[in-house]
Amino acid sequence: MTSRAGLLSAALLLCFTRLSYAGSSSSSPLGLEFDSQLGWIQGQHSGGVDEGATVRLRYRVVTAGVGFQGATNLFGIMGSFSTVAGLSIPIELVRLDALAEFGVNGYTGVGSNFLSQDPGASAAIPFVGARTSLLARVLRNGRGFSIWLGPSVQYASDLYSATRTYNYRDKHSDWFTGNSTDELVTRTVRIGQSRWSFLATMSMSLPL
Repeated sequence: MTSRAGLLSAALLLCFTRLSYAGSSSSSPLGLEFDSQLGWIQGQHSGGVDEGATVRLRYRVVTAGVGFQGATNLFGIMGSFSTVAGLSIPIELVRLDALAEFGVNGYTGVGSNFLSQDPGASAAIPFVGARTSLLARVLRNGRGFSIWLGPSVQYASDLYSATRTYNYRDKHSDWFTGNSTDELVTRTVRIGQSRWSFLATMSMSLPL
């Protein structure tokens, strides 16, 4: 029973791979993919504009590469560097990308308050995640260079949380009484999150 299931899975994968290259004018199975993305990120420490870029090498439907991502919000900045690997499957005018991701999130300004002198805390934490894109081909030339557009969804979760304790000096004046305050404040912040990103993606594909 197990051997039959394995043979069926292999046959389906082979058929899917052949379909993905049906009608392709490029004879090269090797290609370079460059993805640029812009959208929105939502997480415990993130909620704002998200942008990223990924460079991948593709062999038939298997692809791997590196990615960079940056997000800003009112209270801090998050940046990440990661390696990605998975499948990039073009079928006629549509392409499906499904990638696993492992990398490091860098945080600054976590716990800071609006209009405050609180700088927040910083940390670098490893994460794992997944990303998927459904793209439509909008341009292709005779050499096989293609441009794809479409939506992407990404999910990532930090592997652990980190606790940071920091001090800052809080200086302010009361607008009504005119009294000034100068005090040393100590804060402890826990850093670590799960996050979703919803992005518009433009992908350029170049056969090698």
